[in-house]
Amino acid sequence: MRTYGIKECAEFLKVSTSTAAELAVTGELPGARVGHAWVFLEEDLVCYLQRIVREQQTERQAIYQSQNSPLSAEIDVKRRRKLHGRKSEVPLLPAVEE
Repeated sequence: MRTYGIKECAEFLKVSTSTAAELAVTGELPGARVGHAWVFLEEDLVCYLQRIVREQQTERQAIYQSQNSPLSAEIDVKRRRKLHGRKSEVPLLPAVEE
């Protein structure tokens, strides 16, 4: 069974070492402190990643399935705002009289 230190764990998960350390300290990422170092089992990291993938996939599927609901337009607006960093609608400018 392979073990990883904090840097290897971060590389495996494609996150920064500070993010990996924060996940470990909060208990979200399974690992153990041995002396002053964190140790992670490869099997636990794979299980953690699989769980995260399943959660995100379920969330995306729920959003996709809701596209046929009356709330789909509202969800789409919220998603676009999030992607583009807008917190509110762009105001409409008054028509120019000629």
